[in-house]
Amino acid sequence: MGRKSIEKEALDNEDERKTCMQTISLFIRSNWLALIFALIICIITIVVTPIVYSIQHNVNSTNNNDLSWNTKGVTLISQNTLLNGINNSLGVISSLGFDSQSNLYLCDQTMHRILQYSSVQMNLILIAGYANGTNGSDVSSFNSPNDIYIDSSNQIYVADTLNHRIIKRTKDSNQGTIIVGTGTSGSASNQLNSPMSLTMGGDYLYIADYGNNRIIQYDLTTSTANIYIGYDTTQLRNTYVYTPISIRYHSPTTSLVIGQQLGYNVVRWTLGGKNWNLIAGSVSSDLNGTSRTLFNRICSVAVDTQMDTYIADCDNQRIQFFQGDGTKGRTIAGVIQAIGNNSYIFNQPNAIVLNTKLDFYVADSINYRIQMFQRTS
Repeated sequence: MGRKSIEKEALDNEDERKTCMQTISLFIRSNWLALIFALIICIITIVVTPIVYSIQHNVNSTNNNDLSWNTKGVTLISQNTLLNGINNSLGVISSLGFDSQSNLYLCDQTMHRILQYSSVQMNLILIAGYANGTNGSDVSSFNSPNDIYIDSSNQIYVADTLNHRIIKRTKDSNQGTIIVGTGTSGSASNQLNSPMSLTMGGDYLYIADYGNNRIIQYDLTTSTANIYIGYDTTQLRNTYVYTPISIRYHSPTTSLVIGQQLGYNVVRWTLGGKNWNLIAGSVSSDLNGTSRTLFNRICSVAVDTQMDTYIADCDNQRIQFFQGDGTKGRTIAGVIQAIGNNSYIFNQPNAIVLNTKLDFYVADSINYRIQMFQRTS
């Protein structure tokens, strides 16, 4: 009886296996199309998606993956740097720029003047405004200028913030020309309200009209201005700007890179487009912070010839570097919320500019100095 029982159990098991295989075969024949579709999805998920991601990552980032800089800055300009051969203290430097001969210019906001640094004589030269820091509203003076732009012909454009105008000035001229603004604040297309920044792309000057929460486009050929990006809170958040503090033209992508100070983000607006895309910060414009993706208060932005963005996160006392849009930032200078005056700590880094070697210069404003951070790779 024992042997027969074992043989019967083996036969039963064999029958179960056959029945199972028949069931599986029938299922495959009945659902072959769905199974093939599922197989394709699996292949896409496992094989194709990583490849696409890799390609997309390479498009959105840069070829500058090995960029690095000294973490300790060299003091290039300080309170001890002479102006026109005499001792004259710096004010708060709100902007930096280079001309076509690589001369460094400073926008001295609280002393209402534009300066040039001579690397040969290692002193400062007064370019516009008054040496003693007097403000004014005539075409020879400024009132809290916040930004400068120097074109390929070395003409200087100044955002004369509290005079609510843009001044154009040649290096050797004693007077400037008002090209946008009336001298009083207003919201018409030919008026400005505390313009904070400006940049040039092609035949157009783009102005960050801070007090009106808009971007003005000025046609250099026809001398006309129009509202390029307005302010309408009934529309989607990525269709308007709020407190634009810094604006730079990025020629490789024909786009404007805009820092929104109280929007706590930096965005990219492709010329001809109808909305911005987030580079870094809060997409909803209501979140500040100290993480790698957030800011406490943006003061200045700079761009290079790749897709890299450099941001002066002034209240967090640091310079953040973003390789591509929508990425996590890397602190390349400063220590998060640490205030000091040694070679690697800031007190309100207000402005940043790059030279052709991608060394970067920072206006460490309350320490009244300009720090240079040399690229190492």
